[in-house]
Amino acid sequence: MDDAKAKIEAARARARELGQAVRVDGNSKCSLYAWPDGALRDDMGREWSEEDAVYMLENIATYREQDT
Repeated sequence: MDDAKAKIEAARARARELGQAVRVDGNSKCSLYAWPDGALRDDMGREWSEEDAVYMLENIATYREQDT
């Protein structure tokens, strides 16, 4: 969980620095982005809670296997 939260916080900091969305992680079905306002949104523009984002990042290997 700590690794996922650290990844999110790093992406949020980078997004604030750049003034644009930064991809946190994802696969062909769903990518998660951190925005300069601190929000986490997928590639469809849906906002994610931090709890859901952490869950997705912790289980990304499973989601990547579903790509094949």
